[in-house]
Amino acid sequence: MKYLTNQYGDKLGPRLPLMTQSGGLTVKEVNATLNYNGKAAAGALSTIQLPDVPILTPQGNKHGSYWGLKQNLVYSRNDSVSITETAGSADCTIVEPDKNLENLFESASGTVKRYIVKLYDTSQNELYGWIEGIAASSNAYTLTVYNNRKLETAQNWVGSISDFDSTKIAKVEIYEYTSSLEFDTGTTLTEEVEMPFEYGTEEERVYREIDNLSNGQFFVDYVRGYIYAKKADTTTSEIITWQTYASNVDTSTGVDGPSGTSSDPMYFIDANPLDTKNLALVQSAVTNQATYSDDYVVDVRNYNSVIVGYKKASGTDTIACKVYGSSQDDGTAPSSVSFHDISQYGISPLDQSAGAASYASNIFASVDTSAMSFLKVEVDRSAGTSDDADYEVYVRASAL
Repeated sequence: MKYLTNQYGDKLGPRLPLMTQSGGLTVKEVNATLNYNGKAAAGALSTIQLPDVPILTPQGNKHGSYWGLKQNLVYSRNDSVSITETAGSADCTIVEPDKNLENLFESASGTVKRYIVKLYDTSQNELYGWIEGIAASSNAYTLTVYNNRKLETAQNWVGSISDFDSTKIAKVEIYEYTSSLEFDTGTTLTEEVEMPFEYGTEEERVYREIDNLSNGQFFVDYVRGYIYAKKADTTTSEIITWQTYASNVDTSTGVDGPSGTSSDPMYFIDANPLDTKNLALVQSAVTNQATYSDDYVVDVRNYNSVIVGYKKASGTDTIACKVYGSSQDDGTAPSSVSFHDISQYGISPLDQSAGAASYASNIFASVDTSAMSFLKVEVDRSAGTSDDADYEVYVRASAL
């Protein structure tokens, strides 16, 4: 099988795309409440869509990934390894005559740990943990290991110590930790595992794979921002933090977001041209709309069609969604071009009959943008002064 490669011979894929951006992308940290949509019980399945995607590495330099993938391997050795398995004293010692492991992999105390050490015995049993301190004695390096990326209260291994034979160590590997996901509670999703399929579309397989997880295990689609999990306890929500792309075009020259206390929409150009389905151009969840009109302006010059979605979640204020299009492309700022109302005749609703002048509760529609330069989704308040309307709006597309 042949693959597209870059100039260095590396195979292109969702996490290694062609570099098509015309300008740099800025990075932001998102802090949001994660609501588990499964039953409030250990063993319950939960599938969560994050509002801002993709999920980046802690450094924000590329798409994140499960740490145990081969692409994240930075060191390995097949001999000269010993281990302390005792709970509260977990460590391992590697004899390495050619590399200074202390300089390479130690993380400062109290900081987020950057590397994971993984050990295999001859029966392929595994233990792993996050590396904090490394003590050097000549060419022997003792790695202090913790079972948590952030905390330093449990110097323990992850895995079954009773199954692991420390007298028959076959291999040691060190991986770079490449996920910016951080869970505040940390008792519900306790162990990330490799995603068993690459952006699968068969829902039956997705749920079969989730059901095969042990309690507390989860896997992540870092490109689309999905978390698939089997819960370890009864927690219903917690704070989650991750890195993603902020708008790479400011509001004076590119994309406009809602004002007031509403959330800014997420916008980025296609940094992933080999995986272009379901590309998020705008994705925003607004709580307690404080303005009378929220406008989302999107550059659609690279798209033949988009999907527009809107749903009012709650609130007594009367709000409605309208859609506008513009073919003006003369250098005028997107917020200032001449828009035409296409809500009634220029969109194709997929969840209701066409012809409405506006959409009060919800709309899921396809919009032909082949002749457009910019699309605007507008959420207006026509009645009420409570500032209590909650809604979700998004624009998604497939690249040309």
